[in-house]
Amino acid sequence: MERSRHVLVKAPGGRATDRVIQPARTVIGRGAECDLVIDSPFVSKVHATIEVRGDSAYVLDMKSRNGVLVNGRPLPRGGERQLRQGDDIGIGDCVITYSERDDGDESTQLFLDGGASAGGSDAIFVDAQRWKVWIQGEPLPVTLSKQEMELLKTLFEKAGSVCTREELCDGVWGEGRYDTWNMLNRLVLRLREKVEPDPKNPTLIVTIPGVGYMLRIHERLAESSL
Repeated sequence: MERSRHVLVKAPGGRATDRVIQPARTVIGRGAECDLVIDSPFVSKVHATIEVRGDSAYVLDMKSRNGVLVNGRPLPRGGERQLRQGDDIGIGDCVITYSERDDGDESTQLFLDGGASAGGSDAIFVDAQRWKVWIQGEPLPVTLSKQEMELLKTLFEKAGSVCTREELCDGVWGEGRYDTWNMLNRLVLRLREKVEPDPKNPTLIVTIPGVGYMLRIHERLAESSL
């Protein structure tokens, strides 16, 4: 069976869109001439490219204004990095997950229009404006507090990428309005109690030691990148 290369594009508050990578080169940016157009003020007109060379694919920063992240780590300006299954590419305020799979496999399509249901068994979708959360395609049966929703919203906006403790605390309490990391740790524990299938063995909100936390929107892809 033939294998194809895909990217799953997740914009803040929107649906995840599955796209097939061009055989040689896919141009990503805000410009209408790009192969993958991302309409965001944080994305340059020509921001990055994904190039296929032999059996490998590479992401290249096209000297963009805001740079390119791979699994939360910035590329050097104008630099490149080989992509592996499940790698997350941060471009502006979007997360793009790279995958290779057998043709006909639809397992990376996570969300349907409006977030009404999820196509992946480990998917999580957050609609903070309507104060709704879906896990595995089902509405969360409990209500989140304001701080819990703010924390989950901040994580979801960077799903698949690492959120530092500073980013999360600023998102929940505001810059300079918190005193210790214990406030964040306790809030994470309360949120896990509500969204994790097994809070003692979290698979959605994972700890990145010494840095912060990351929200996995699809467990199978996330595991393959570790």
